[in-house]
Amino acid sequence: MRTDRRFLAVLGLLTLIQVLVYYDRFAVALAFLFGLGLGLWLRSWTAAVYALASFAVAFAIAVGTGWTEDARMWEALFGSVLAVLGGLIGGGIFDLIRREPSVESPSHGTVTT
Repeated sequence: MRTDRRFLAVLGLLTLIQVLVYYDRFAVALAFLFGLGLGLWLRSWTAAVYALASFAVAFAIAVGTGWTEDARMWEALFGSVLAVLGGLIGGGIFDLIRREPSVESPSHGTVTT
C-alpha cells in the first residue's frame, strides 16, 4: 500500500473536497467520480479501499459538522458502493479501461506485386 506523503496529501485533499460538496442532495453520487479518479491514478484495485475510506471520513465529517441537512442511511450505503465501484473500475479490476494499447497483428494474405 502506498503511504508516501504526496499520496496522503492528495487523499486528504480529495476527502476535504468531498466534505465541501456534500451540502447538496446528490453529491453522494460524486463518490463514484472520486473513486474513478483514484483508480485511474493508482491503477490498482486498492483504489477502491482508499475511495471507500475517503468517502467514509468525508461523509462522517459532513454529518458531524451539520454540513448535510438530513443525512440518511441509504445515502451512506449508496455512496460507499459507488466509491468502491469507481475505485474498482478506475483501477482496472473489470478490465473496462485497458492498461496497454492493443497490439495489432500484421495483415495476412495481402498480395503485393
